Amino acid sequence: MPAADFPGSSRPALAALPLTNLGGETEQEYFADGIAEDIITALSRFRWFHVVARNSSFTYKGRAIDVRTVGRELGVRYVLEGSVRKGGNRLRITAQLIDAASGNHLWAEKYDGALEDVFDLQDRITEGVAGAIEPSIRRAEIERARRKRPDSLDAYDFYLRALPHASVWSAAEAATAIELLDSALSIDPRFVAARGLAAWCNNVFAVLDPGDPRRHTCLEHAHAVLDPNTDDSLALAFAGFAVALHERNHDSALDAVNRALAFTPNSPIVLALSAQVNAFVGNFDDAIR
Repeated sequence: MPAADFPGSSRPALAALPLTNLGGETEQEYFADGIAEDIITALSRFRWFHVVARNSSFTYKGRAIDVRTVGRELGVRYVLEGSVRKGGNRLRITAQLIDAASGNHLWAEKYDGALEDVFDLQDRITEGVAGAIEPSIRRAEIERARRKRPDSLDAYDFYLRALPHASVWSAAEAATAIELLDSALSIDPRFVAARGLAAWCNNVFAVLDPGDPRRHTCLEHAHAVLDPNTDDSLALAFAGFAVALHERNHDSALDAVNRALAFTPNSPIVLALSAQVNAFVGNFDDAIR
């Protein structure tokens, strides 16, 4: 099952394997499978990477297999695996994200909870894993793009190279990011993720100087993102922030961030920008939540 195509390249793909039941109890088996299915569903909401369907990843249930083999057979760059262990009335769930090519661990965490709070624990694990996996994969993809030869770059790799510059609130860093994003958009003008990030980076200049012409460029990119068919949550969040701040277009801004939250309710960046937009609008309770 090859990874799905991303504009100009292939999206990074991930397989979330069924959790290993270290206790052997039947009721624990159902719980472990339920958590794995919830995690797959939550991760599938992130549109910039592909998540292998349950029917494919669960073919490895009960099998001792190397993650490199999983990567080759499913065509994925990343594998999420973990285990469930019961001790008395307590449960411990571990999860780890692995680079399927190298076998290196990129992220790991453990979660403990009481059996009587099993559904709350299941929700907490799903939210925690989904919230941590997105930035972990993003960091790994940025490093992967940095290692590429300059003559092999495409739209997606230009976008990845822009990300670390875009995360620093600095005119110099924003200018570097814009140059990379312009290169990405020259290859694929419909690359909505690059449009959203370009809105954010041009926004830096508009905030520092409201008369800067890049304010108009910021809004041009933002409005290109606000199409009803856009399903990239980060792009929507960046665009919503821009139109809220520079146009006071609160209806469009709220619509954008609410759509972003519907796609990826566990994304830290989407949550943060949604909080800011709600604060601009005066929805302080929603912003705090």
